[in-house]
Amino acid sequence: MSTSRHSTTLRPTTRVGMTGGSYGGQIQFATAAVDSRLDTLVPLMTWNDLRYALAPNNASFTRGVTYADSNPGTEKIGWTGLFFGVGIADGVQGARTDPARNVGCPNFVLQACQAKATLDTLGYPTQDTFTLTDRVSVAHYLDRVKVPTFLIQGENDTLFNLQEAVATYQALRARGVPVSMAWQSWGHSGGTGTSSGAAPGELDLTGQHIEDT
Repeated sequence: MSTSRHSTTLRPTTRVGMTGGSYGGQIQFATAAVDSRLDTLVPLMTWNDLRYALAPNNASFTRGVTYADSNPGTEKIGWTGLFFGVGIADGVQGARTDPARNVGCPNFVLQACQAKATLDTLGYPTQDTFTLTDRVSVAHYLDRVKVPTFLIQGENDTLFNLQEAVATYQALRARGVPVSMAWQSWGHSGGTGTSSGAAPGELDLTGQHIEDT
């Protein structure tokens, strides 16, 4: 096909997608909520409502996994302790190259450490904690996510359990957003295999079984 100075140049259509787990899952929803250039999401083992993830109450749901403010859940002290312990240690170490990470509450916004102190003191979240976790939860901005989404959640996950993905799935489906979901054996709490924990045929992030993933 000949071209001239006035001809229309044909370019392939570009598609942009995101994939990742845990934080890497949540950032996909946050990106899709504000950037229309994103075409598809594949979030792995991430949360719907962070307050439920860190202090669950299965007896007082108002929608999805969001529960009534008047009935706070109990802190998952093991997970929150690990979360803040590793995060603060990383902030202190990283301060050698980025001093801003070691100001006030290393590696976290001050409100996050205040929420942790409150959780450890009371054993349950307060309204301030709910406000903080709500604005960093997909349930808060899911109504702005409109692109096809493939949710993958782990059956062996005591941090972000299956109900988190189900809540996101149901909310997207109710709005007519194309959504699919798969459950795999491994999650934040481990798996069944000898390397990544993936069962045969499941997503294996080590790359050792890419042909049969």
